[in-house]
Amino acid sequence: MNATKPILPLLALAFLAAMPVRASEADPKEWVVAQGHPQAADENPGTAEKPLKTIGKALALVQPGQSVTIHAGVYREELIFNASGTAEDPIRIAAAPGERVVVSGADEIAGWKRCGKDELPLNPDAHEIFFVDLDWKPVDLYAGGDLLRLNQASWPKVKHSHEVARGLRAPKDHYPVEGGGVKTLLDSKNLNQPAGFWDGGEVVIHRYWISDGRSVSDQYLRGTVAAYAPDRRELTLDKPLPKNLTLDPAAKHDLGTPPPKDPEWRVSDWYRIVNLPTLIREPGSYAVVPRGAGIRMFVWPPEGVDFEKRKIEGSRRRMGLRGEKVSHVTVEGLEVARVVERGLAFDDGEHNAFIRCAAYFCRMGPFMTEAAGIYLSQQKHAAVRHCLSVLNGHGLMLYKTSNTAVEGNVAGRNIVDGIVVAWYSNDVTVARNYVFDNWAEKHPDGVQTYRTAKNLVLDRNFFFCVGQGWQCEETQDAQAARNVWAGIHHNAISCSKRPSTQGHEPNRRLRFANNTVFTGAIGTGYDGCALENVILSSVGILADGEVDRNLYGSRAGGGAAYEKGGSATWTKTFEEWQAAVKPNSQHDRLAEIRFRNGPRFEAKGECEEPGPLKLNGGSAGFEIGDHVELDCDGVVREVAEVTSTGIAVKPALEPERLGKGAMVVWNWKERTDFTLDLRLADDSPGKGMAQDGGDVGSPIDVQAYMRGDPDGDGKRDLPDLPPEVAGHRLNGTPTTRFLKW
Repeated sequence: MNATKPILPLLALAFLAAMPVRASEADPKEWVVAQGHPQAADENPGTAEKPLKTIGKALALVQPGQSVTIHAGVYREELIFNASGTAEDPIRIAAAPGERVVVSGADEIAGWKRCGKDELPLNPDAHEIFFVDLDWKPVDLYAGGDLLRLNQASWPKVKHSHEVARGLRAPKDHYPVEGGGVKTLLDSKNLNQPAGFWDGGEVVIHRYWISDGRSVSDQYLRGTVAAYAPDRRELTLDKPLPKNLTLDPAAKHDLGTPPPKDPEWRVSDWYRIVNLPTLIREPGSYAVVPRGAGIRMFVWPPEGVDFEKRKIEGSRRRMGLRGEKVSHVTVEGLEVARVVERGLAFDDGEHNAFIRCAAYFCRMGPFMTEAAGIYLSQQKHAAVRHCLSVLNGHGLMLYKTSNTAVEGNVAGRNIVDGIVVAWYSNDVTVARNYVFDNWAEKHPDGVQTYRTAKNLVLDRNFFFCVGQGWQCEETQDAQAARNVWAGIHHNAISCSKRPSTQGHEPNRRLRFANNTVFTGAIGTGYDGCALENVILSSVGILADGEVDRNLYGSRAGGGAAYEKGGSATWTKTFEEWQAAVKPNSQHDRLAEIRFRNGPRFEAKGECEEPGPLKLNGGSAGFEIGDHVELDCDGVVREVAEVTSTGIAVKPALEPERLGKGAMVVWNWKERTDFTLDLRLADDSPGKGMAQDGGDVGSPIDVQAYMRGDPDGDGKRDLPDLPPEVAGHRLNGTPTTRFLKW
């Protein structure tokens, strides 16, 4: 009997082995996600016939050697995964070919109601304002997918600029504090509203520490109005200011150790009140106030936005897709949008890649410093190729990353920098990327490197209409070759020798070769050299290494600087500059540079109010009838008047573009075709000027970059433009001016 006991189990195993089993269910190679499929469910086996409903479920199941294929849809998920592949069996996460997959950080907000006097009895415009009650606080609002440009209700109205008043820096958008204490604020001139008007408003106090007529430091203090006494013109805050700081101007303020020559430091306090529904007085204004366990949001919709008919969404999730401690993972073809922090991210791993992905509207929220469309942290042998990162906090950000390629990407219209390589990143190649229209918001650089970036290669990139071309700090052994910087609003290449404030080594051994810099100067740092560049500027190259065979152009034809004793020394003419830096610069030339199609020269200016543009350095070189372009917007304007300090143009600058600070003014002279091509014309100086008989400057076709074809093979390498990106306008200029596909 005992000998026969195994027979039934063996028969059962034989029966199971004989049953037909689908390979995809027993050992799947592909997990399929299709939220729109009628049979989709996360309990399914993840086949084409029975797909999964969510991407998150697929990422929880995927194993080495497998893939995740995602079909079209808007997936409102925060995807954080930790599945790794191997070199032999990598993991691939991809959108189905030809299908649009959007991972969204926003949720729809329904239930908007129009205000009446009951909701806002002290606001005469209450009927224009909508409100909604939520148990979460949106960071940004979107209508039909488009970002709404909203301003927090403020008194006085924020102008985003500063002025110098009585020798002290003072904000235009604040009122001076007359007096007060640790919880009170007095202003007899401006606080003249009725009782209850300011209750619940947020007070922002901008404190300037003044030394010898200069602001040496400043800070923001915040509080909420708990009571308002109209008879005393006094606001009482809900709690004392931090560290019991007082607003009494007669009090002795502890500001640390004063300079020996200025023992009496002074404090200048200015304030404004924000986030109060009563202050909403124009389209595009909002306020958010606590209500029970949630919030009530008030919005006066921008012009043309109907909150009763259009779908309104609010961003709430921090991440789009983030791999934590994963390796050998490729993400391809996904879009990530409307998250509060990072769109696509890899943290701590190796051999990972983002390919042909798009990240947009990954905006600055409470996690401001790390907001980015694409983010790599502590990565080795990683890659970001042919991705689109626009309208985000940062474009592409690398942190403690090594042996990594950032190639063929587009980053533009970001709040801060286009590309960042920082914090001990080394052996990084940034090649054939296009960074555009990145200048008007926070601290926008085309590319920024800092905190001991080493062995960096910048090759054939196009930086167009950005705040600073390259903000370079604590960077060693970098090579910048064949790049184009054009339309720079501030410094072109700022690789200074100044000591690091963080104890890191300053910029050293930076090599610039065959670049075209259509504005400003090149500062190479210690042991730097500059060879065979084209520079349209009256400022020479600041370097203490080899400087030779560079071609200069200047509308004024003179003025230059060179390094002497570790600082910039000015000369009056190019000849004096060249003599000062010999023998290195014996083949440099100053001449009228002629491009295939480009402006004759550039000026910088500003326009605070309707009327002429004030030009830095005056109007030399401008004539009535010249055709000019402002901030690379592609609009043909004609010089109607020339004064000693500036020019008037027609058509005039649009009102929304006034007061934006530094403006790039390109003079195209008789040309009206503003299709930029900064390769040298056949008859230009610089042809054959290189040591090997070739041309100086960059050879890249910038129009190919704008078409999404950085390798110039006639085929677009970048993903399709999301409609929200293609139709977006910033400062009056449509995105299609910079992206032509």
